[in-house]
Amino acid sequence: MVVNISQNELEEFRMRLAEARREASPLLARRDYSMVLEWAKTHVEAGESSSQVVEIASSALADLAAMEADAQKRLKLRYEAITLCRKVLNATFSANTAVSLANRVVDLFYDRFVSKGPLRMQALLADTLRALERGINFNQNKFTSAELLTQKSSVLRCQGLISTRQIQIARISEAVQSAKKASELAPDFYFTYLELGQALWNSARWASADDRYASALNGAERSLFKAQVAHEALPRLVLAACRRDKHNYN
Repeated sequence: MVVNISQNELEEFRMRLAEARREASPLLARRDYSMVLEWAKTHVEAGESSSQVVEIASSALADLAAMEADAQKRLKLRYEAITLCRKVLNATFSANTAVSLANRVVDLFYDRFVSKGPLRMQALLADTLRALERGINFNQNKFTSAELLTQKSSVLRCQGLISTRQIQIARISEAVQSAKKASELAPDFYFTYLELGQALWNSARWASADDRYASALNGAERSLFKAQVAHEALPRLVLAACRRDKHNYN
């Protein structure tokens, strides 16, 4: 069942999520996250499907996982966020929920503090890729399509990292193409350039000649520089790391 949750209610819980992230005390932060999750649980258990609710709740679970020192509890929270996204996605498909699913699966992939079986991880990535492609095939909104393509590139890069060399090269190439399409669709949004820069940087590792390696690194640097308009910390960090790689190469 799809319901129209009021924008005021959504904004209230987005603000609570933001407050939890700013809270210096872990105890008080967990209290705020619990309030957000109780609100989301009420809607989900009532069968009220909303991509905004899923985005807020899965983000809260991801934040709690990042705070958790116990590896098993951390892993449980990661899977809880993924399960929530998949449950709502299976009930009522939404491109935005597919984006949330991709975010949570990639979170799990890069979490170095939990143990993931490679076969299970590959299955999760493949399932997420199918959801993203479904959204891409049927979506008409340029901004949403750019989000889906950006997430597709990110998932493809993850797939490549746990594949054989031949498959890895193919996945990285696909990732670059998806990120390029995203940046063409939404040239004013930094996240498309951030992903394109990372995809090009990854592709440099598999360049067959020095000139191709240099070209990929230069392209990565240009894209990451375009991502700096958002004045966010992550694009600055990635650009710095890419430039260090380029400096070492030169």
